Amino acid sequence: MCRLIRSIRWKRMEYVLGDAAPVLVVTSGAAAGKLPSVDGLVRVVVDDAAVVAELAELSGGELGAVERGGVVLPSHPAYVIYTSGSTGRPKGVVVPHQNVVRLFGGTDGWFDFGADDVWTWFHSFAFDFSVWELWGRTAPRWTSRCRSARCLPLSG
Repeated sequence: MCRLIRSIRWKRMEYVLGDAAPVLVVTSGAAAGKLPSVDGLVRVVVDDAAVVAELAELSGGELGAVERGGVVLPSHPAYVIYTSGSTGRPKGVVVPHQNVVRLFGGTDGWFDFGADDVWTWFHSFAFDFSVWELWGRTAPRWTSRCRSARCLPLSG
C-alpha cells in the first residue's frame, strides 16, 4: 500500500505513481478522473454503485491466505511512505509488517488502550505518525474515527 493524498502536487503524484508502480488504486469517483494515466492500473472506485453492491455481498469476515493470494509474512511490505524529498525527489520507504507489529507490541505496556477507546484519525497519510491511526485500529485495540475530509489536514 502506498498512500496518496489529494493535495499533493500533480508532478509529485505522477512521480510517486511511476516510482511505486502500483497495480491497483482505491479511489473515489470524484478523484478517479484526476489521477494520472498509468498503463495497466486498476482503479477501484469505492463509491461506484457496482463496487458498493459487490462489497455488500461479502461476508465481512477476516481474509485468509486464499483471499490474500498467499500467507503474509512479517518481512512482507505493509506499506510504502514517501519522504518529503529533501533532494527534490521523494523517496519511497518500504515498511514491513514486522515494524508495524513491533510498534504496537512494544508500546502495549505504555498505554492502556482497550476496545472502548476511540482514536481520532487526524493526521495526513503523508505524515508517518498516521501509522497509529491507520494500523492501530486493525488490531483489537481501539476504534478509529476519521474526521471530515474538509477538516482533515492534507498537506504533509
